[in-house]
Amino acid sequence: MKITTFTLMKSLKTISNFNGYLERYNNQLIDISLHIYLQRLAEEKGAALATIAAKSGLGDYVYKLWNGKRQPTRSGVISIAFAMGLSLEETQRLLRTGGFAGLDPRRLRDSALIFSLEKGYSVMEANELLDEIGEKLL
Repeated sequence: MKITTFTLMKSLKTISNFNGYLERYNNQLIDISLHIYLQRLAEEKGAALATIAAKSGLGDYVYKLWNGKRQPTRSGVISIAFAMGLSLEETQRLLRTGGFAGLDPRRLRDSALIFSLEKGYSVMEANELLDEIGEKLL
């Protein structure tokens, strides 16, 4: 069963023994490197690496990310999420796995990206919206 971040945070604030927390929630912790997670996610989605590279606009850089030779930026991770057709929830998990902040609807740029993900936009369409509102492109 998936436990919410809120529940985990609440538990951390009230526990007296960290080992007890680990015993209870260890299976909820993110303990996978981003490139391995990306590989698994692509396989699960049936997404070819060449297609992800092309649709994300990151080109050959994606291959370096897949091999763990490079670390992406937050925008790079979001571009990959668009290229793979991830849902908002899957994108948030991908960002957290990479150690990045999730998309926050209180931030203008993030709001536009959330809207774009929910509407199934491509990277290009999301960038057009970002450009329209004067925000940094992916």
